[in-house]
Amino acid sequence: MLDLGKIRDEIDATDDEIVRLFQHRMALTAEVAQYKIETGKAVFDAERERQKLEKLTGEGTNAFNIKGIQELFQQIMSISRKRQYQLLTENGGEEMTDYTQVDHLPTHGKRVVFQGVEGAYSFGAMKEFFDDYKLSRRYLERGDGGDYEGRSRLCRASDRELHSRHCIRYL
Repeated sequence: MLDLGKIRDEIDATDDEIVRLFQHRMALTAEVAQYKIETGKAVFDAERERQKLEKLTGEGTNAFNIKGIQELFQQIMSISRKRQYQLLTENGGEEMTDYTQVDHLPTHGKRVVFQGVEGAYSFGAMKEFFDDYKLSRRYLERGDGGDYEGRSRLCRASDRELHSRHCIRYL
């Protein structure tokens, strides 16, 4: 029989190692930020991140782990960018200066997406800013803007009866 205490001890040791490696990565991130400050290189490099995610997800051993690796490293890269922007700001650097100021954005008849549920702050902001909106309850999940046959992330189970009773009404 498996010893839960020993398994948890191993998980704790693994977590400690993850924290140590994360802090090391963040120290390296600070060095990358310093380089970018000195050279004027942009913080965000979409191609680098795409290549990195492709390589790392290629090391996954099954579909669940591949998705987990993708989500984990997207979050780590986001945190790293946030730290780089923070250091850039602290050192008087500027990231983007080629913005064009506009007096008005067209809002009539536009398709709008908000995160959260009806009544949330993002929903209220959408209603206030966009004068003519159409509320869609389709749940998007893929990074390319596509959907998974209208199913929400919570309703991907193979139990069709559960899906039709609890989730289909939101689509």
